[in-house]
Amino acid sequence: MARGTTSPFDPFTPPGEVTVSPSALMLARQFRDDVIEAQPDQDWVVTFHWADTRRVRRPPGGQWEDIGAGLDLAAYERHQVPPRAVQIVEGVEFAVKVPAHIYKKRARRLIDRDDTVLSRLTLR
Repeated sequence: MARGTTSPFDPFTPPGEVTVSPSALMLARQFRDDVIEAQPDQDWVVTFHWADTRRVRRPPGGQWEDIGAGLDLAAYERHQVPPRAVQIVEGVEFAVKVPAHIYKKRARRLIDRDDTVLSRLTLR
């Protein structure tokens, strides 16, 4: 792309740049079901979302704890996601929102399940 123009995917990741393991897809499927149950009248797209900083309260209502950069699942209203960024793999519709400078550093460019981290997702 010429300087000053943006990708039709920005800020989402073009399909094929990052793959998703079957176990991570299972997490996305469950998350989608939970989101639809909570807000059935919305049209959601589940997204594997990279954040440079994250924090949680443990226990709920307790002190904030910084957990650093990483992947989470998020739900975006469909109108917020470029149609070309949406993928369907093994019956799961999703988008990926990971900056190129992050996924290009990963050897496999694979979103995978990792039960040792809070979000249960990692980028390999």
